[in-house]
Amino acid sequence: MNRLIAALLIALLFVTGCTSSQGTEPPKHEQGAENKDFRIYEGRIAEKTIRWENTLLILLIPNLSKEEAVTKKPNELIEQYGKQDIAYYVVDKKLYDKLEIGQKVKIKAELDQLEPYPPIRSIIELEVIE
Repeated sequence: MNRLIAALLIALLFVTGCTSSQGTEPPKHEQGAENKDFRIYEGRIAEKTIRWENTLLILLIPNLSKEEAVTKKPNELIEQYGKQDIAYYVVDKKLYDKLEIGQKVKIKAELDQLEPYPPIRSIIELEVIE
């Protein structure tokens, strides 16, 4: 099962790496703002983790305080904020090392996602807000 998930994730990364997005960007502060190529998400990093043979992920939760992000366990936060649009995002090693738990970020992400809960999405662009 883990090999199937890893194969799907690799295939998704390959496909998203070979595509380009065009079009105009949606309004800056609209959570989940969507156009035909991507969506914009904003929130705090609640977890940094490594899964499936070195796949680096960050967990993004909107409306999360910095204090909660650094003091609560990710499973508690997923349970508490589960009705919001929380998700894991695949990041590269350089970005993974730079980001910290509790940072507020804005992410432009692909529309496609893997469907475990929380879902896993591919990042097009990431901006650190604070």
